[in-house]
Amino acid sequence: MATTFAELGIAFPLFEAPVDASDYVGTANCCICQTDGVHCFPLGIGTAVMIPCSVCGVVNALDIDSKASIRCRECGETITFPASVVDRKEPKTCYQCLRAGKVALTKDTEFGMVSWDQAFSGVTNGIPGLQQDQFESVMINAEEDWVGVKLPQDIMFELLRTPKYRTWQGERWLFCCRYPMTYLGEWHHDQFNQRASDGNGESLYYAALEDVPDDTWDSLGHAVNAYVFECKQCGRLRAHWDFD
Repeated sequence: MATTFAELGIAFPLFEAPVDASDYVGTANCCICQTDGVHCFPLGIGTAVMIPCSVCGVVNALDIDSKASIRCRECGETITFPASVVDRKEPKTCYQCLRAGKVALTKDTEFGMVSWDQAFSGVTNGIPGLQQDQFESVMINAEEDWVGVKLPQDIMFELLRTPKYRTWQGERWLFCCRYPMTYLGEWHHDQFNQRASDGNGESLYYAALEDVPDDTWDSLGHAVNAYVFECKQCGRLRAHWDFD
């Protein structure tokens, strides 16, 4: 049976899938706290390191990809990108630093992208023509009908402190009961059959994947991939899909 993060002693509230469904890299040196032999995750495109301003103390997000210094968003003081990250060809963060919010892993969601900047503002980056009724919508660009969603900051920061999951065509974190759902992993026929109360995994598959074509069950696990989430409040399953 595949190992989970909880079994490694590094549980994530929003990630219950097997470890190999994530971008976890094993034990290594954390470039944030400089600790050796700790559970680590890569810091690549779409991630940021959080640095407090030496003058005013306000926390600023510095983009890992550009590795550029910035001006403090509060007082304008120069925030220098940490040398411990600049010097690494493949920088990594440990579980403790990730959960403490010392780094932020950008997520794509069904309501648009959530980076540290979006979490700070409380509004997702949005999606063209987005229609939803769980939260307040915010028109970001009327000409392009680009609509963001106003989310509680605490759940946005929780997403940023959660590992990414592997897909063929990109993640899309799903919501239910006004909260991010917990990722269970990529499912095949066996998982759907085992979870279905009547053993009819095919019926559960089509109920969970709201927009999947009707003739895709037989292709599941081959050309079609299903990424399954569970609501911890109501027990509902939802999923998104792609193909390789």
